[in-house]
Amino acid sequence: PQALAAMTDSERIAFVCAQHPEALAAGRALAQHAELHAGEHLLDIAGRSGGCAIGACLRRPGLRATVLEGPKLAPIARAIIGESNLAARIAVQVGNIVAAPPAEPHDVAIMRQVVQGLAPHQLASAFAHVHAALKPGGRLLVLDWIRRKSGREQRKCRPVEDVAGHPRQHADRHERRQQQPSEAAPRGAPADGDRDE
Repeated sequence: PQALAAMTDSERIAFVCAQHPEALAAGRALAQHAELHAGEHLLDIAGRSGGCAIGACLRRPGLRATVLEGPKLAPIARAIIGESNLAARIAVQVGNIVAAPPAEPHDVAIMRQVVQGLAPHQLASAFAHVHAALKPGGRLLVLDWIRRKSGREQRKCRPVEDVAGHPRQHADRHERRQQQPSEAAPRGAPADGDRDE
């Protein structure tokens, strides 16, 4: 987010457009494997180009979506969605899931490459707001990278395509961690900010 904020308008557009094909592919895959259905309302959190929502709506006629994005990227998303002829089914709302939930309830929420950029206290707020934005029985789908330890390799990433459980559970877990005394990291462990590309 800080890097995006420092970019010029032209750099920001180029960055978002470069990531758009990957987002489209992710949206198509989610529509199929996560069983998104016509009549459902999808929330694409920090959706940048709106590519994930576009891909899902192209794969599932009748699916509606809202892309939640900040004020600098929302106009780019609107333009790309307009070029895809999906403006009638995909709305763009300016907002920040860490700060507040969107007003309208949704059936499914997607966080694609969002979790890795948030601090623990921000994740607690984000998951709580996702919970507030979902209808009863709603689903949260997370596509991101996490670090796991494997033998001597302490920095190893794998893609996460779906986080099991309800988003309220994740918010509660982060809130409990905030209340616990911090523990020193083991010697040789990577710092919180370290992440394999």
